[in-house]
Amino acid sequence: FNLATVVSEYVHLPKIISFLKLRGSYAESKDGGTSAFFSPDVSSTPYSNYGYSWPSPYGGPAYQFSQPYSLGPTYSAQNSAQYSNQTVSKNISTAERKATEFGIDLRLFNNKIGIDVTRYHYLNTGIVNQGTSSSSGYSSYLTNGNVYTNDGWEATLNAKPITNPNGFSWNIIANFFTYIRKWVKDSNPNNYEYNGKRTDLVYGNAFVRTPDGKMVIDPGTGVYTRFSDLGVSAQKIYGHSDPNWQWGLVNVVSYKSFALHFQFDGMVGGVMEDYVRKKELQGGRHIEAATGAFGKARPMDEANIAAYTGNGVNLTGAPITLDPLTGVITNMKDLTETQNTTKSEVQPFVTRMASIPDLDIIKKTYTKLREVTFTYKLPKTLFGNKSFIREASVSLVGRNLLYFFPNRYKDVDVDQYTQDSGSGLQTPTTRNYGFNINLSF
Repeated sequence: FNLATVVSEYVHLPKIISFLKLRGSYAESKDGGTSAFFSPDVSSTPYSNYGYSWPSPYGGPAYQFSQPYSLGPTYSAQNSAQYSNQTVSKNISTAERKATEFGIDLRLFNNKIGIDVTRYHYLNTGIVNQGTSSSSGYSSYLTNGNVYTNDGWEATLNAKPITNPNGFSWNIIANFFTYIRKWVKDSNPNNYEYNGKRTDLVYGNAFVRTPDGKMVIDPGTGVYTRFSDLGVSAQKIYGHSDPNWQWGLVNVVSYKSFALHFQFDGMVGGVMEDYVRKKELQGGRHIEAATGAFGKARPMDEANIAAYTGNGVNLTGAPITLDPLTGVITNMKDLTETQNTTKSEVQPFVTRMASIPDLDIIKKTYTKLREVTFTYKLPKTLFGNKSFIREASVSLVGRNLLYFFPNRYKDVDVDQYTQDSGSGLQTPTTRNYGFNINLSF
């Protein structure tokens, strides 16, 4: 359902307002609950580890809510049929989204400035697999759940500060958007994620720290102490994976037959685990693990001699006790704090550093010069009136030219992980240059 009205057509507005339009919409979309691929049973053949899958012509054959039997070798490697161990709710429906949007399109000063703002609210309902009593004869229960909202704003600015077809012109396009996702019905709540909380909360095991932030090192091993090492399931909240907001800016400056186009974009806020750094540290291939104090002590690893003294403190005098939710030390008054003197080998130390996300959590805030294009439009007289070429232009193009992000973490492009709480294994986007020739016939 869509409804829009051009207010400027029937309401007398101030002269500076060239155009004013209000709009609203409501829509519902549903998942079909089907999978358009099928695979034969090749589990007992030499090809069982290869991907045999073909698309079907009718959107099937798999249906999410069906309870089919499966084929597979069981006793004596003989094929057999086994009925599903999953039961399905009688009231289940396919995953859906209910979307409500309101917006305004405003143009000022004879369309020199255009502002488009949208406010949206999405209600998303998913499908979850929940546990069920084994006495039922099933191991899981499929039902609707994980209901959450997505509330956000989008804004676009179009401006033409200077317009001169035969001289200098300048056009600007800027966009901004922000959103927050929150649980309405979290099907698997815990002490950190539950109804009313954000769905993108990033939390997990962490290293023990003193109240003033010093890292605690086990005096027996010489490596950092984690919450889990003390038998505590406490979690540290690192932040949220969704950015606070994202933006983009496109400028086009032209003078007669020349035009310069450059585009910036970026993200502000949000955190994630740098998985590339994590695996490099665990594999002993990160530059940090071979320079500084690590680099000086690393040669002794070959002789199995502990030569690295970690920067942190030892807590002795009593067992360390932690708050079961936050991991904060609760018996600091009973502990004696001394500077760590226990040595360890370098690789076990950096492996412990990278064993949990704590020291690999990075902020997603970045700015990137995405593209620069310099274009020259060839004169029409160059081809003559009888030529089949009407217009021609030549452009020099550069992409991913600048990346404003802490050098320590430039092994990963955060713009590829907008909503993710962790990166994958990747190589950074490459800077590239080229040229374009455009012909109009």
